[in-house]
Amino acid sequence: MDTFTFLLAVIFLMMAVQWQQNWLVIAIVVIMILYMRSIKATVGLIIALGVLYILRDSIAEYALYIIIGMVILALIIGFKEKQAEPEYYSPDMLGGLMGGGMGGGM
Repeated sequence: MDTFTFLLAVIFLMMAVQWQQNWLVIAIVVIMILYMRSIKATVGLIIALGVLYILRDSIAEYALYIIIGMVILALIIGFKEKQAEPEYYSPDMLGGLMGGGMGGGM
């Protein structure tokens, strides 16, 4: 999961917590955990949810600080997964297996 998706989830959670819709909070968290499939992102989302419930009475006042804090949290945890390196391949058929390519001299 990338940082942008995490921030969208946090913003949706902020709105749901502020409107006191606990069923919507649970739905967002379950969908995001199923989507993320990462322990780091799940822990980050649970930390964000804890912060939002602690500050639920004053979310409107501290919204910018919450978002900046969540960006810093996402960067510290490092949500971005490493991309796999490409596999090596031979550009021509039977490149090294039989001692040469298709135009090999016999």
